[in-house]
Amino acid sequence: MSNVENRFNAAVAALEKGDADTAFTLFSLVAKEGYPLGQHYLGWCYEQGVGVEKDDKAAFDLWIHSAKAEITESHHALGSMYENGRGTEKDVVRAYYWYVRAAVAGEEEARLCAEKLKSTMSPQDIAEAESRLNEV
Repeated sequence: MSNVENRFNAAVAALEKGDADTAFTLFSLVAKEGYPLGQHYLGWCYEQGVGVEKDDKAAFDLWIHSAKAEITESHHALGSMYENGRGTEKDVVRAYYWYVRAAVAGEEEARLCAEKLKSTMSPQDIAEAESRLNEV
């Protein structure tokens, strides 16, 4: 196991013990090293205010990076951020896109979110989102 993986596992263990400050510090270290799961969890810390003040923009920025590395949970998180305009501007097309990406990877909750959102979208928005999905 690499040093970055060891630090990541130590961050998860700290989180499980309720040591938010240590978890945040370790997730920050592994995220800076480009470790996608570390980026995802650091984004979660920012979203939840775990070991740090809540910051939706910081969470969003981290999840963009981890989503590019195919972290399914980040796809789902981005769907929520775009749907609700948290950390970024509200964009139902992008929200639907990210929810579907997570759903295709097996996230049932994301599938339900995509279905619910789709029922509120215009036919043009749906066509645009599905076009983007076909490009992936």
